[in-house]
Amino acid sequence: MRGILKRAQAWLTKANHFAVWLVVTALNIFALVALLAASRNSDVLNGAAGLLLLFTLPLLGLAPATLLHELGHAIAARLCGWRVWIICVGPVLVRFSSRLIIETRPSLGGDAGGFVLPAPRRPEQATKLRKIIVTAGGPIASIVGAALAFWIAAPWVEDRGWEGLLAAAIYVFGISSVTCAVLTLWPTRDRRGVGNDIVQILDAMRLQPDPRQVYFRYALGLIEFGFQPEEWDAHVAREIDVDLASATPSEGARLVAFLQALTRHDFERARALALEPDKQQLGATHYLHAWRNVEDGDFAAADDALARSKGAGFHSAWLMQVREIALIGVLAASGDRADAKDRYNRLRHALWSSTPLNRAISALLDRAMQGPLGVALNASATVA
Repeated sequence: MRGILKRAQAWLTKANHFAVWLVVTALNIFALVALLAASRNSDVLNGAAGLLLLFTLPLLGLAPATLLHELGHAIAARLCGWRVWIICVGPVLVRFSSRLIIETRPSLGGDAGGFVLPAPRRPEQATKLRKIIVTAGGPIASIVGAALAFWIAAPWVEDRGWEGLLAAAIYVFGISSVTCAVLTLWPTRDRRGVGNDIVQILDAMRLQPDPRQVYFRYALGLIEFGFQPEEWDAHVAREIDVDLASATPSEGARLVAFLQALTRHDFERARALALEPDKQQLGATHYLHAWRNVEDGDFAAADDALARSKGAGFHSAWLMQVREIALIGVLAASGDRADAKDRYNRLRHALWSSTPLNRAISALLDRAMQGPLGVALNASATVA
């Protein structure tokens, strides 16, 4: 029965994604038809100018519509007193730290084409209401932008001159804004299980998380995007120290402190933070504990820690890389050195990009290879 329900849920998820794809495709076709109609009705350059608009559809519609959506999130975050660290549209990523940095990213990842990385300045700002406002800012901006675009373009759509072509471009922007609204208001989750804006809003309304844990979650995101601890607001370090000094330190504070130590290459501090978690805790700390066991040569304890973890708890590449170091040691010690060597080479390849976090994980792997993990992995052959 459980298997039937699981398959039914999988089919429903696929049907839901197909429905979203169908609506978005229809909207894009509608935008192309609008540009073709403008080209046919235009007297400018015998309609050639209108045809050129077809090749600028991504710039005229999708890019500005995505930028408006992300600015909606950013403005809402600022109104809530949060700090905006990153605004990304397509391949262009803008960082706001001690200085403005504009760079490119290699892929879009799991998002629809852009994202904003905001963070509360203090734990008391990490409230349910503010989270909902920040998340809703994007769809609201898309809806308002679409309404204004249609209203502005309406009087000039039938014009056969330049005004008509401009109206067509604005009209396409409006359709693209509607597309952004559909993608973020139609409840869907990506392959990692991360929900879009409406799912996050519904989750925030349903759940009542500890504000300090939400605060630490944002701090983790800052490290993953390459912001050094000294760039954060001073409240972050203070809250971590308070949490770790309590009788029951939280996993979130421990993970942030672990990453702080890692980016500074303070491995002894990282080891001290990778303590055995409470037996009832089924989260990311088990992975840290497994890594420490492998460094100590206790592969049986590492295997047990990995088995007790039911998931990362956070959708973090770095955490899965720490887990991979532990798993390589467990596999090598069990005699499955071929799989262990293959995983080692793939992990080493994944760490090629020179980000602060990748450099730290690479140093962690080098350190592990100098100890029992390296002995177990090279017991019968040399790593390629």
